[in-house]
Amino acid sequence: MHDSQRHIHRPWKPEDTINIAKNIVKWIVRKKTLFLNERFTRRIITHYTSGLGCEIGPGVNPQCPKERTVFVDRYRQYIPGHPIALDTQADAADLPFCDDAFDFLFSSHALEHCPDTLRVLENWCRVLRPGGLLILRLPHRDRTFDRDRPITTLAHHIEDYKNQVGYEDTTHRQEFLDLSMPYHHSWKEHAKNADGSWNIDYIVNEGKLHYHVWRQTDMVDILRHLGLTIRFVMDDIPDRVDSFLIVAETPSHAVAVPD
Repeated sequence: MHDSQRHIHRPWKPEDTINIAKNIVKWIVRKKTLFLNERFTRRIITHYTSGLGCEIGPGVNPQCPKERTVFVDRYRQYIPGHPIALDTQADAADLPFCDDAFDFLFSSHALEHCPDTLRVLENWCRVLRPGGLLILRLPHRDRTFDRDRPITTLAHHIEDYKNQVGYEDTTHRQEFLDLSMPYHHSWKEHAKNADGSWNIDYIVNEGKLHYHVWRQTDMVDILRHLGLTIRFVMDDIPDRVDSFLIVAETPSHAVAVPD
């Protein structure tokens, strides 16, 4: 018997139609997201900013105008063999720039990877001129794999600042492993030891750990605590459905964390 005659076709099932429909929706949503990404976040940045800016953690998809932005990241590459086009390699909490160096600073999904939120924000505001703009696109706790974790309170951030916590801080590690790791992560298989347990050193050193989680109202409170004026807030933005966006203006005096 010919091979083609031996081939048995599986009967068409209702779930086949459902799966095809799901894949079509995913494709449309992705195309829409990529389109809106060009039209929303970058349009917000263009609308609110002028002069020289800094983008922290640009990754493979920087949002700010290349001709007037300094791109900074702690890592040279996120994906092996795919280097990021950076101007400066530096940690977010220790930017190697003078005071008042920039007119605006934008960061997307980087602040949650920093153990001392207030110290990082204080440093970001330091390099902004008085009246400069801080634009943050951050993961919304309720729409990410952190959805089961407790919101990080302002009081907790103040304690972190007083204690000068660093990447070695273990406060949130078990919480992240228990509540965030069960969800999908593209790097998940690389984060396991030979015995199948989680390699926390990999998770920390590769910048995968989310130290803190917020909703947009929590971040507004943090920025106001630092003396910034909120110019724009959007809870659910079209280009990153897992994110919120805040534009805040630095005060005329240097930002300092209140006691």
